Amino acid sequence: MFAFGPILVQNGEMGERIQDPTYYHYREPRCALGMIEPNHYMVLTVSGRTDTSKGAYLTWLAERMIFLGVTEALNLDGGGTTSLVFMGERVYADCSGTTSVRDVSSIIGFGQYTQAGQ
Repeated sequence: MFAFGPILVQNGEMGERIQDPTYYHYREPRCALGMIEPNHYMVLTVSGRTDTSKGAYLTWLAERMIFLGVTEALNLDGGGTTSLVFMGERVYADCSGTTSVRDVSSIIGFGQYTQAGQ
């Protein structure tokens, strides 16, 4: 069970809270988990607080997930805990002007399951 939010996309449509133009309407580093179909997921991470990226609004994140074909999506923790590791390499972490990454209290890992001998 995951306890994240708000819901960005539900049944292929923008989540109800995200449609409110005053709901958390500011740009931040963001991370979202979306499902295109069962067993076909997408993670979208947006950098921010840099000279090259100011981050994203939640509405942009939801619109982008819909554009990419996601039918269900949740906003994960963002801001200073936004980080992405791919194939063992950290490809993004918001250090917010510091030299170290903030401790992250939760993690979602994706991998491939194979049975021994196959």
